[in-house]
Amino acid sequence: VRLLLDHGANIESRSGDFGGFDTALHAATRMKREGVARLLLDRGADIESRTLYKEKQTALGIAVSVGDEGLVRLFLDRGAKMECAGLDHGEAESALNLALRFGHHGLIPLFLDRGVRPEAPALR
Repeated sequence: VRLLLDHGANIESRSGDFGGFDTALHAATRMKREGVARLLLDRGADIESRTLYKEKQTALGIAVSVGDEGLVRLFLDRGAKMECAGLDHGEAESALNLALRFGHHGLIPLFLDRGVRPEAPALR
């Protein structure tokens, strides 16, 4: 990845390997490649870019969906927005909601410690 970026690869291009719906950051997150995700962020990847799937997930939303605590921490430390990490039936879905929906309850304290309000409208 580093070599490709060093030679001018477009960091935001969409990958054909995932139907053309994911950026490199999305793909690295789906494959749980924290080092690659960190490199992409260091090189300017858009942390709030959304997939083109109907869920329109951000990298944080994908990390929560696959239950990768290291990636979740990385994205939160880099300023990822927790309020709308994806969509559920066209409605905004928070990172906390995604953790609940996918059964990754171990991630919940990460969001609460960072100020997520459980009573927020998207959490009802």
